[in-house]
Amino acid sequence: MSCSDPPPLSDETISAALDDDTPPAVLAHLQHCPECAGRLEEARQLEHALQSRLARWDCPPPAQLSDYHLGLVPPVQQRSIAAHLEACAQCSAEVEELRVFLAGDAPAEVRSRQEVAIRPGGVQRLRALVAELLPRPAGLQMAAVRGAGDAPILAQSSAATIVIEAQKEGAQAVRLIGQIADEAGEQERWDGALVEIRQADTLVAATFVDEVGGFSSAPVPTAQTELRITAADGTWIILDGVKV
Repeated sequence: MSCSDPPPLSDETISAALDDDTPPAVLAHLQHCPECAGRLEEARQLEHALQSRLARWDCPPPAQLSDYHLGLVPPVQQRSIAAHLEACAQCSAEVEELRVFLAGDAPAEVRSRQEVAIRPGGVQRLRALVAELLPRPAGLQMAAVRGAGDAPILAQSSAATIVIEAQKEGAQAVRLIGQIADEAGEQERWDGALVEIRQADTLVAATFVDEVGGFSSAPVPTAQTELRITAADGTWIILDGVKV
């Protein structure tokens, strides 16, 4: 598409229009020229995006806010983020949304145990372990999952073995159904463990492990996924690079 009333408006004139410095002749041109009006709208959208980004240039990323809420950041960062939240309504709202989201997903007795495990200051007790993805064995399915299709995702750390089924929920979403088995046979340590599901450094779902080691998430997009499982004793398993 080209300007319907040549010559087209210059970039300087478009910039002036963004500042509401628009002479009558320019207004008339914009009313009759879709090409120049489209350029002005694109410039408005770009300016809005830049302003939004600059307005939050010093805000912690969503993953860090989530870790702060869960007590998983060092004390120095805790103090820094707490001070930021006092002055930033947007970040405070995000943390509150996360609190409501997690609180609504767990029974009261599980939330109580989890608050003890991840209370601020408890980060020093955390023991982070990385789970290694294992080859998917053909034909293996979890006994607790009915109608499973593809072979499950297997991962193992020094603390536990994790089995995950990705059940389709529509064209572009899956529900993650998992089982965690303690390597030392101390299965009760995982009762009430918090399961975080993250994609692109963003928390997309959270759930809790039940008394037999099982968990099930809300539907999440099909994408590269990271799982974090935090037990009540502070053991923290990270499972990254999961393709669901």
